[in-house]
Amino acid sequence: MEQEKYIPGACNIGPQERKLRKTAGWIGLGLFLALLGILYASHAPQWARFFLLLPALLSVTGWVQYAHRFCVNFGMRGLVNMDKPAFQTENVVEEAFRRKDRQRALGLIALSAAISLAATLAAYFL
Repeated sequence: MEQEKYIPGACNIGPQERKLRKTAGWIGLGLFLALLGILYASHAPQWARFFLLLPALLSVTGWVQYAHRFCVNFGMRGLVNMDKPAFQTENVVEEAFRRKDRQRALGLIALSAAISLAATLAAYFL
């Protein structure tokens, strides 16, 4: 397998960090479905379905970061981890690279928010 490398504005996490994002995606999906089931089974008021937004955000943000090989937190803070164990980061020194990473992070945050809101609204009107 080819060694992954940092690409400013495109890729800032390697396999260890991606695995964590995938796990977060599964956990968020599980929480979303469990809460949805509880809300329907308990005949909670329709407005209570908006609480689904939080687990939806967890799930979608995890999956988006996994798929795009890009951590939004690292991108906003100027960090990278391509080949170290999880949670061990390095600073991105060059300002132009940091700027690209911030722009990418903001785009992925917007994408995650839009998908999460759509899922929550679908559950609301279900």
